[in-house]
Amino acid sequence: MKRLIVLLTAVIMLLTFGACSSGQTPAEAEHTENPSIDEITGEAEEEPAEEEEIVPMNAIDPAKPVIALTFDDGPNMTNSVLILDELEARGVVATYFIIGGNINDHTAEVMRRAYALGCEYANHSWGWGSMGSMEADDIIKSLTDTSDKIAEVLGEDARPRFFRAPNLNTSPDMIEVVKNLGYPLMQGITGNDWEGSATPESIFELVVPKAADGSIILLHDGGSNNATAEGIGAILDALLEDGFQFVTLSELFEIKGIEPEAGKTYNDVR
Repeated sequence: MKRLIVLLTAVIMLLTFGACSSGQTPAEAEHTENPSIDEITGEAEEEPAEEEEIVPMNAIDPAKPVIALTFDDGPNMTNSVLILDELEARGVVATYFIIGGNINDHTAEVMRRAYALGCEYANHSWGWGSMGSMEADDIIKSLTDTSDKIAEVLGEDARPRFFRAPNLNTSPDMIEVVKNLGYPLMQGITGNDWEGSATPESIFELVVPKAADGSIILLHDGGSNNATAEGIGAILDALLEDGFQFVTLSELFEIKGIEPEAGKTYNDVR
């Protein structure tokens, strides 16, 4: 510090002497362009670095295919949890078509965990009964009670937008009721994982080769779907390796620029 002060003093004296010898007054010398402190000390001010563009973690690459992975029949404390572990480990989201009667204090925590990770919840009715021949009032109550329960657990923003009929059983009258309730009907590529003979390998072969941009994949996370829970990791890895990006159903419709229509059945979104 002392050396710097001495150096500055010497420079000022030289400048003053030079100004006087050139006929300048001390006042004029003050307005003479003098070297900056940075020039004297050799420390130039660094230019600010350019800011890097921040890309969201969940950004979708429009050049890569997108698919919606869906699970029916949960939530529960067994396979729902095991499957969610595999999704979370890979940063994958899914849409859950859940049974309203399965929601309780314990499974509500599973729902909150999945929802916090970006997953979506949809309506699969209050029970498993086929609805093709069900009375209109019973259909309305089943769907309304389920949606109300999901909203109670996760908030109004999570109120379901989509419906999948139990056992994919429908009828024109039932579809008309569902349409009036405002729900599109979802189906998709099925892994036949509800069959007692299903294995991780059989589910894989029914799903992975058929997956394409805009596909909806239909699997189950019910309490008996052990083969799905066991094999979902391999299915996810294969689809990720093939370049697929996983999105919720709502995101899939948005990305494809399609407004889902109430009462219409979708096997894919293209």
